[in-house]
Amino acid sequence: MNRILFGGTFDPFHNGHYQMIISAVEYIKSKSFEKIEVIIIPTYRPYYKSEPYQKYDQRFEICEKVALKLSKEYNDVDFLVSDIDSVINTNYFIDTAKYFYSKNKNYILIGEDEYIKFDTWKDYKDILDMYTLLVVERENKIPCIKLDPVLDISSSKIRENPSLLAFTPQV
Repeated sequence: MNRILFGGTFDPFHNGHYQMIISAVEYIKSKSFEKIEVIIIPTYRPYYKSEPYQKYDQRFEICEKVALKLSKEYNDVDFLVSDIDSVINTNYFIDTAKYFYSKNKNYILIGEDEYIKFDTWKDYKDILDMYTLLVVERENKIPCIKLDPVLDISSSKIRENPSLLAFTPQV
């Protein structure tokens, strides 16, 4: 089985996030006939950001709706949403990575913006020992696994300009 972890604040969850998941699923499908499981993990309280605009429960609920929508598009893929970040109340992805690690093919889906600073993540080398990174490029700044580019949109841009809410999935 192929397991993809996709964590983030998702404040708000936008179409770029949605397209990242689709790109990762399509990439893995092109490489493997084994089952795919995507676990969306909304961050409970990111230590590196100010308090999220949307409450955790709201962000979690949107992620559940997104997973349901994706399940209808890809009925051969399992889309799950995990509240592990609120349960173990961790501030570091290494704890989440250890929790979900299995003898499967393990991937972490991140954007180029996170990849650039990945070496600042706690125990990032341990994460790399357990997982393969799937990096979606945004600005073509790094060599990475080339997944389909996504929209040039970010949650912070949407929070700053509510007229951009059109870039959030209709779920």
